[in-house]
Amino acid sequence: MILNDAVVVGDRARIGPLSLLDEHSRPYVMVANTSVRIGDGDDCCRQGQISHINETTTALGCKPDQSTSECTSLMVAADPPETDLLGYGQMRHLLRGGDGDLSGRSILFPCSGRTDDRADVVVTGSHGGRLPDEERHGSYVSADVAGITFNDVGFGADGAGVSRLPNLADRDIPSVAVDNRSAKSGRLCPRGEQGTSAR
Repeated sequence: MILNDAVVVGDRARIGPLSLLDEHSRPYVMVANTSVRIGDGDDCCRQGQISHINETTTALGCKPDQSTSECTSLMVAADPPETDLLGYGQMRHLLRGGDGDLSGRSILFPCSGRTDDRADVVVTGSHGGRLPDEERHGSYVSADVAGITFNDVGFGADGAGVSRLPNLADRDIPSVAVDNRSAKSGRLCPRGEQGTSAR
């Protein structure tokens, strides 16, 4: 597994999943958010630089500061794991029920086409980056929600962490990116935890 290290920005404790996947003998690598555009797998393969790895990955010959392509080659050559990991569905929490007006809903990743999200201001734990090929395959924010928030993940390479906001403005959807130093990326805020707007 190769992911962007944006979740670590401002919170070193978020490296925890590295050891968690060691328990299942799964290689896990994080790529520096400053080296690639978040959400762009091709960019990650072309110019990504490894920032964090777990012990399982180290045993394969991978190391920090290695290129993504070199590390990937070593991972692909390894024997595949013998067991499957449990999957996780989309996590949702109702922040505040509306009385005929707006309501707030907390969704980890806003890849929802549910029509009942249209009346909601959606608070996500996701970055605000627009993904490649969305023009062809459609926006992963498919519902015209009443408003939506993202995490700016420290903006990252080319400011990709907030590249979705202009597109949402074109759709007349209010959107905001929360400063990653005030709220943790990849984490929901079901109890109304506060973040500070950055963009």
